[in-house]
Amino acid sequence: MRQPILYLLRDHINMFTDLAKDWASGPPSDWQRWVPMIYQAKLELHHYELNLYLNDHNIIDKPLLREENSKSTLGCDGHSSNTINSFAHCYWGKPQDGCDDPSQ
Repeated sequence: MRQPILYLLRDHINMFTDLAKDWASGPPSDWQRWVPMIYQAKLELHHYELNLYLNDHNIIDKPLLREENSKSTLGCDGHSSNTINSFAHCYWGKPQDGCDDPSQ
């Protein structure tokens, strides 16, 4: 992304935390239904600004008005990140076809 201006509110952090909890919750599925997956995310930012709001009690009525809010702005000429989450191996109590035995 070229010259993005990002606004991060406390509600955004709560949303991503709840999303991760929902994704990871529940009982484990049967090994017969397990599908190996590799998730890759690449992010490149050029000349970006990240605005973090610092208002009391996180009350933000008009987020785009600079006079009405306290915020900290972080900026940089460039940022690049590459994340790979591999779910290509499964580990259960006993080895199955396509699954590794964690005791070996």
